[in-house]
Amino acid sequence: MTTEFISDFVVNITLNQQDKITRFISTEIKKFLLGLKLNTNDYEIITPNNQISTLDFSNTKKVPFSYFYEHILSGVERDNDTLTFSKKIAMTFDKKLCEKFDEHSQRYYEIINVAGEPIMYYVLFSIDEIYDCLYNNL
Repeated sequence: MTTEFISDFVVNITLNQQDKITRFISTEIKKFLLGLKLNTNDYEIITPNNQISTLDFSNTKKVPFSYFYEHILSGVERDNDTLTFSKKIAMTFDKKLCEKFDEHSQRYYEIINVAGEPIMYYVLFSIDEIYDCLYNNL
């Protein structure tokens, strides 16, 4: 089975114990959001096949502008002078994308801002911690 990716620079892994990994990632993302004092119930995970990398902007395969409307700006609403939206989270294995560090969650991350508002976060995970989760409770 082949999955079409928007980016040439995003990695996805598929596991037999996907539910266990999904719970682990959800717990870690909530810890990350708490560290930034953000709502832990109002976020949306962008699947790897719908993620982009900074390299996609310098690559010959350009990201269409419609990508931002479909995957990052979807769900943004304006109420008077206030924008409301769910934060978008992209789990990544690419350390080059994540320069900031959150002490609370011990995670590297990066932010995409729209009109000065953080709307999307790349959150760094490692393959080692995925394996640690899998090996736990064997």
